[in-house]
Amino acid sequence: MNTDKNSYIYIFSAVVVVVVAVVLSLAATLLGPSQKRNLDAQKMQDILRTIRVDVSRDEAVRLFRDYVKDMKAVGYTGQDVDGGDIFNMNLTAERKKPAEEQALPVYVAEKNDSTFYIIPLDGDGLWNAIWGYIALQDDFNTVYGVVFDHKGETAGLGGEIASPWFEEQFRGKQLFGSSGNVEFTVQKGGVATLPEDKRKWAVDGITGGTITGQGVTDMIRERLSHYVPYFEKMKNEKNTGK
Repeated sequence: MNTDKNSYIYIFSAVVVVVVAVVLSLAATLLGPSQKRNLDAQKMQDILRTIRVDVSRDEAVRLFRDYVKDMKAVGYTGQDVDGGDIFNMNLTAERKKPAEEQALPVYVAEKNDSTFYIIPLDGDGLWNAIWGYIALQDDFNTVYGVVFDHKGETAGLGGEIASPWFEEQFRGKQLFGSSGNVEFTVQKGGVATLPEDKRKWAVDGITGGTITGQGVTDMIRERLSHYVPYFEKMKNEKNTGK
């Protein structure tokens, strides 16, 4: 074959493209299950961190079911619904549905004779998606712990939502005000700028990360507002001893 002809160049280029595509496809096929296991392990680790069980990913896989006793979905009326595979639910897709069609995932965990209700979070930051988990005590108002993560927030600014100093502020904070609405906020300028009686519903914002902080506020308010009927149902059952 005359390697100086254009046809040779085209054929050679096509062969290279096909070979590369096959190699990439095989790599994705072979690595896919391993990547899925790693993502699942990280998710288990994050969920356990909300109830202050700080373990490695391998330990999280082993211990997850020792703490998480139930995974379920509830509907907009607070009743249990069929949510399919709760652990692998696509929350981003779910929250785009009308409120009455959404399945709302709940992880019920137990630790030291206390029960916690862990709610997955999904929202938007400055540049891309943000997400996390928030664990509530059995009054369905007091935050026990949170974990946040993000896809593309700026390191040292909005990316600080995934830092321990930011997450640990949430412990003991309240979500709902006397009106029954979610009043929690990530406060620009800091909690100290608020009146004393408003501070239990706020944490310090991030210098240079105001928009990401607002995204966290919006995410918590939007997601948790859907759970109000479920929380009220659970509180009523607790009060009546059902």
